[in-house]
Amino acid sequence: MADPEGREAPPTDAEEAISRLSPDQRRLLAARLRADAATGASRYPASGSQRRLWFLTQWDQDSSAYHVQQTWLLEGVPDRDALGRALDRVVERHEPLRTGFEVDEHGVYQVIADAAGVPFEWADTSTSPAARTEAEMMVAQHARRSFDLRRPPLIRALLVKIDARRYLLSLVLHHIACDAWSIGVLYTELGEMYRAAVRGGDPDLPELPVQYVDVTVAERGRGRDNEAVEFWREELRGIPQLALPADRQRPPEPSGRGDTSEVTLERGLVDQLRRFAAGEGCTLFMVLMAGLEVVLARHSGQEDFAVGCPVAGRTSTQTEQLIAPLFNILPIRSDCRADGTFRDLLRRVRERVLEVFARQDVPFDRLVDIAGVQRSPGIHPVFQVTFALQNVPTDILDLEGLRAQRVELSNGTSKLDLSFVLAENAQGMSGVVEWATDLFERATVEALWRRWQRLLAAALDEPDRSEERRVG
Repeated sequence: MADPEGREAPPTDAEEAISRLSPDQRRLLAARLRADAATGASRYPASGSQRRLWFLTQWDQDSSAYHVQQTWLLEGVPDRDALGRALDRVVERHEPLRTGFEVDEHGVYQVIADAAGVPFEWADTSTSPAARTEAEMMVAQHARRSFDLRRPPLIRALLVKIDARRYLLSLVLHHIACDAWSIGVLYTELGEMYRAAVRGGDPDLPELPVQYVDVTVAERGRGRDNEAVEFWREELRGIPQLALPADRQRPPEPSGRGDTSEVTLERGLVDQLRRFAAGEGCTLFMVLMAGLEVVLARHSGQEDFAVGCPVAGRTSTQTEQLIAPLFNILPIRSDCRADGTFRDLLRRVRERVLEVFARQDVPFDRLVDIAGVQRSPGIHPVFQVTFALQNVPTDILDLEGLRAQRVELSNGTSKLDLSFVLAENAQGMSGVVEWATDLFERATVEALWRRWQRLLAAALDEPDRSEERRVG
């Protein structure tokens, strides 16, 4: 458990006892705790992800940096009442969305509410000559409004009428209640709940085998594997911060302001990268990561640094349909020697990724403690850049009688110096790069993205050319 300043406290006797339980014994303990909840004992210790996000939110409680914003352009006429009922039923099904948080001298606790209706706002800009612009401004304001983590639900919605057949739907969740994988689950279930609400039937969804609180009980014993801890201790020993040249000096206290740019990779390049990866016994993610490491090494002049990699943390089929913060973030340490070739680097990246992913159960808070990194509101510990390759569709929302198109709108914040998120689609790959505007101009970030693309194409042509001789 971490204290309000982020220091890792020694495990309690209860935590040590839980760590020695078998998986079956932990499941029985979870069932007993949930039975206790039925008689009024509704508090549970927060999970590692929840604690970390709770503490991060305390640095600036008005910040929207940890909001997950989703905006859709709906064509057709939505049934507002049915949509509201569908949202409420999703929250009823998934406990993290109706969970609040309390803190005392012993730590942070999740408190699950029996019910929590989704705040669902309505607005109409259709009479304005700038209806779409005004609607997007309302959506931006809706996304920036802070959550009170003590009071669930941690999701809200806004529907704005642009004209007779077009509407903007904004969904905003707090990251403490969900992760990237959760968004795909949310869209699937919202579509099914809406269909049932419109038709007047029951949704066709299986009963969830577990809830998130059941998972958190089992988690209490994770992160104490001696072999994994020793691996991470050596892996993170002496790890330096990545010092990318910035357009502005890093402020002592970051504002949290950021911006985003949409990016794409053409299908032809993606297919070539995938074939190259297969020939090297690697994944597409590994090839992309190797390219990013080269770009960051050249831009910073450093060979040794880490890039953060979010992982879904859903190692059991029982958790695949949960809306919950099951993710972890793993540091992938670079060894980007200038005198090596891209093929050499790729082999090192492959080895490192496999080693790291095999030990992904150690929570990030524990990694920070193992690394001995001083926490500061001014800079993220261990890594300052993240890269995620998402393999769960988050751009499909099927609402009966409506055509839904995803709209990318920035909420004006950034959690890190740079974050790259890519996902494959029919056209190749698309995604978003997010950056801290305290540090970078848009032109600088977009130039880095183009450099990454050029380097990947050049590496395909000459994978055995020394990187110090490569131009790009």
